[in-house]
Amino acid sequence: MNQRKSFGSAAMWVVGVGLAVAGAAHAGGTDGWDGRSVVGWGDNSQGQAKVPAELSTTVAIAAGESHTVALKEDGTVACWGNNGSGQCDTPANLGTVTAIAAGERHTVALRTDGTVACWG
Repeated sequence: MNQRKSFGSAAMWVVGVGLAVAGAAHAGGTDGWDGRSVVGWGDNSQGQAKVPAELSTTVAIAAGESHTVALKEDGTVACWGNNGSGQCDTPANLGTVTAIAAGERHTVALRTDGTVACWG
């Protein structure tokens, strides 16, 4: 539920967020309305806060220093933002994923078979 909060002469809207993550200067979360749409805000100098329009329903998100990762409902991974160390080069043979994580300049995924893939 959205709520208007007042702080002296300033006011802001507090919007429900399902999952929230933070990178060095950006943040993201799943929209509180449906809990599956990703929203981003903050520094977007590397494209890390600009959610791809074609991103489908998500079940998890993670943020690195200046990249963002989403685990889609179908078990595939989407990544956007800074790719200077290959952290957004999702491996072609990644397969189906059940969990994701992101570090400063790397991305990690747990596959359904229990193996872990790391890149970046």
